[in-house]
Amino acid sequence: MNSRKGFSLVEAMVVVVLMVLIMSSVYMMIMYYRDVSGTEQARVRQTQESRFLLSIFSSELKNAGAVMTLVNTGGFLATPPYFNGIYPLNNTNFPDGVIMASGDPNAVSKLTDARDPSSSNVLPVNNTIATPAWAIGDLGIVIGPEGFYVFSVQSLTAASITMEATPVYYSGLLNTAHYDDPETVMGNAVEYPVNAPVMRLADFSIYLIEEHNDPEKGRNVRNLVRISDCNGIAGVLENNDPVNGPVKGVIAENVWDLQLVYTAYPAFPDVTTRDDYFTAGAPGTLADLLTALRVKTFKEIRVNVVALTDDYPGQGTITYPLPLLADRPATTLPAGKFSYKTYSFLIEPRNFNIKI
Repeated sequence: MNSRKGFSLVEAMVVVVLMVLIMSSVYMMIMYYRDVSGTEQARVRQTQESRFLLSIFSSELKNAGAVMTLVNTGGFLATPPYFNGIYPLNNTNFPDGVIMASGDPNAVSKLTDARDPSSSNVLPVNNTIATPAWAIGDLGIVIGPEGFYVFSVQSLTAASITMEATPVYYSGLLNTAHYDDPETVMGNAVEYPVNAPVMRLADFSIYLIEEHNDPEKGRNVRNLVRISDCNGIAGVLENNDPVNGPVKGVIAENVWDLQLVYTAYPAFPDVTTRDDYFTAGAPGTLADLLTALRVKTFKEIRVNVVALTDDYPGQGTITYPLPLLADRPATTLPAGKFSYKTYSFLIEPRNFNIKI
């Protein structure tokens, strides 16, 4: 009789169970390392974004007011100009924002006749000759004691600039989620006087925090957004029209909070007396800070940032308390599975160190 060799049912079941256990272990290891890899990638991205924020945002802050704060505004107007390159957008229960601009020293002129942008888009100026000369598409600004108007050049002659009908921005325009420019006299309806400075801009930026819900992460997320052209729209965060909407882009995806503290030295170069704005215990108001900006006693900005990094899969029930930061009360981060870090840096805008 022939003997037949093979596995018994019990042996086969043992093999199957062992295979299932091994495959389950391999699968769990794959998922674990996938999550670890995702977390590390998120942390690397956070570090890269932090460096980008430090380099780009801080660079624009440092240059804010270039040309505008030295000899080409106060020397033109009988009163201090409304805008010197920095306009705070302060919040107490939400991240701060800021409007920044810097001028081009090679293209500075002045109005030869008073103008109201709501009634005329032609600016008569003493010259448009520069090195290089003004060109179609350049961004420019006209500044008065009551407002400012940022425009794009449509056409020009040796003694006039025709602005595009749609403004890039003007004082009082912004009215969007969590942010507004509280100026009551809209900059497009201001009559800019004779000798009001008109200059080409090297940079113009509005930095805001945009918040939205991310279903994958199971929580709200916030992005630092840079707007370079509002396209005449007040609600820049709500409008996402890719053709006729504002020109904007995400600078950092992981910024949860941004708090800016401004410091002025009213008796500069004497630094024994200082005024801090938008920080705990500081009594100064926005009106006081705007005065310090206009008369050039403002000197420093302290930038405070809270950044999040999701630990994948990015959902959980852990909550983290955040202490008081600047003028934002103590709060808690949204529940989730992530890590966070805080950092701060001091910026001294180089063009606010000279008072004329």
